[in-house]
Formats: sequence, C-alpha cells, structure tokens
Amino acid sequence: MVVRGGYGLFFDTANSATSSWQGPYNAQKTLTNAAFPLTAANATKPPVPADAPYIVNAPAPDLSSPYVHQATFTVEQSLGPKQSITFSYVGAFGRRLLLSETFPVNSATIASLNAVTNNAASGYNSFQTQFQHRLDRNLQILSSFTWSHSIDNASSPNSANGNALQPGFLERQRGDSDFDVHTLASTAISYSLPIPRWNRAANALLGHWGTDMIYRCSGGTPFDVVGNTVIDPITSTTYISRPNVVAGVPQWIEGNYPGGRRVNINAFTAAASGMAGNMRRNALRGFSMHQVDLSLRRDFPFTERLHLQFRADLFNSLNKPSFGNPPVTLGQPATFGIANSMLSDSLATATSFSPLYQVGAPQSTQLSLKLLF
Repeated sequence: MVVRGGYGLFFDTANSATSSWQGPYNAQKTLTNAAFPLTAANATKPPVPADAPYIVNAPAPDLSSPYVHQATFTVEQSLGPKQSITFSYVGAFGRRLLLSETFPVNSATIASLNAVTNNAASGYNSFQTQFQHRLDRNLQILSSFTWSHSIDNASSPNSANGNALQPGFLERQRGDSDFDVHTLASTAISYSLPIPRWNRAANALLGHWGTDMIYRCSGGTPFDVVGNTVIDPITSTTYISRPNVVAGVPQWIEGNYPGGRRVNINAFTAAASGMAGNMRRNALRGFSMHQVDLSLRRDFPFTERLHLQFRADLFNSLNKPSFGNPPVTLGQPATFGIANSMLSDSLATATSFSPLYQVGAPQSTQLSLKLLF
C-alpha cells in the first residue's frame, strides 16, 4: 500500500476583471500621419468631457491578490503484480477571488461605481477512484470514477454584475458552479490480438491487429431559468433576474421530447419588476452523457522502430444522442425547456472548438494512416 498527500497555497495574478480600469474621466485623441516632434496643437491634451454624471471603473482600495488552497490525499493498493486500485481526495478552495461589482452612489456627478473586489470565493471537493490493469497478455484496462461538487458565488470575474440593482444579489449567488459536474466516469480498454503461428500467410493476414474501446459518461451541467430583465438606465447594461419557484409543481416533465423530458414552464413565475426571485442559482441540471468510441487498428512493421499503422475509429458507435441544456427564458414560452441542440454544439459554443472535436456528437467515422518511428 502507498499513501500520498499534499498541500499547496497558490497566489493568482490579475485577469480580465482588472484590464479596463478607468477613472471618472475618459478622453482620447487620435492623430493620423502626424510629424514628430508634435506641433503645439497636436500635443495639446484632449478636453475632458464635462457632461455628468460619470461612470467610474476602479479597483477596491484594499484589493489583494487572490489565492487558492489545494489539498490531495491518495491511497493506492496493488491487486497482484499487474493491477492496482487508487482512492483519492482532491480539494481546492479559492479565496479573495476577483469580482466585478456595481455599487450605487448618491452623487450628482457619479452615476455608478464599478469596482473590482475580492468578494468572490469558491470550494471544490472530489472523491476519485481509479483501477489500472497494466499490459498483460496483450490487454490493458484503465477505469476511473469521480464524484465532485464545486460551489462558488461567481464562476467568472464578471458573473455577478447587477447586485446594485438587486440588494442581496451576491449572497444569493452562492450555489453550484457553472461548470460543476457531479459524476464523471470513463473506461479505456486496449487489446492486441494474438499473432497466429500457423504459417506465413496467416501471420501476414491476421497478425498485428488490435482494438480499443473508450466509454465515457457524465452527469448534467447546471443552468438557470431566465426571468425578468432589468436595464440600468445609466449604463444601459441588461441584468437578468431569476424567477420564483411555484411550490408543489414538478420542474421537469417526461414525455416525447429530446432527451425524454423538458423543463416545466408552469413551475416558475416571474419576480416583480426589478426584484430577484427565490430560485437559487444553477438549481436545474441538464442531460447526462453516455458515449462509446471503438477503434480497429492494424500495424505493418518494417523494422523494430519503423512501422505503418492503419486505424478506423468509430466515435459514438452506438449513435446515442446527447443534448445540451435547453433554452429557459420565461419570455419565450414556445421554446421554453425543450432541448434544441446537441451536446457537441453546446460545448463548441462554450469552448470555440469545432463540434467535431467534442463529445456528444452524432456518430462519425475516421480513417487514418500513420507512420510511426
């Protein structure tokens, strides 16, 4: 048995929340094809706008570097000479995380104060297990399972804007992280077929074949129901308020829908104008994902170090559909709660990568020929 543990304290740097700080006055001047040294007229500073009220963007006076506590504890046990199983705990706790907040200001010259603060915090706990069967008799297996929970009050520096219009907004933001996935499991199996010893023809025809399989499944990701929208009359910024939950009404309805269910619009009512509803952040969970990828390969060895490999990969071999989170805007009842995109398209929108490289896509086949040396 092997026992390992570790702890780390990591300080972070500034990010996009601090990249556009401005004082209460902002003016600029553009010179085209100007000769140097500048003339007195060109060198004159642009006039400061005199129109009030102003919008101020600034760091909090006591802004500090954010930091994260990280801790791990692992127990590994051998199951014979070729197998092992591992149990792990992994935790990460963010403190003093950067957050953009809007504060009301009772002033005739300053309309609002947008400050970067250290008011965000996060916590992540996970329990992980892994089974490994090292190469033995042409077979390898690696299987893992993770249960985790990530909680925060802002999953990005700009995700808590609008608390000036909704008192207590930041306190109500504490909930499941936008990227939180409770369960994640995967199994990878690789098997090389034995080389027949009948004769050279059988060896050439049936030798050097192999197959691989990857199974992946994960729980759904959280999402919010969109209730009223509030527009700041000064900044014209749109803020979104979550709705109220109707007690005793199921939030999901099963039926002939994509994924077998839809969100029930009758389970929510819009909050009063300018107010926040009682629905907690990220209270709903999307659809789970299951996918099996298969591969068939054939090696053509030329020398000990040089060989050619042909592969046929079948992604989502069972052609099982996986759906992204449905649209849930109360003001759009026609499309409310019904999934209208594949998981791969939703992930592509979030990551800017092509849907072809995402899990949850329709069945596809890839043929490749590689020279390995």
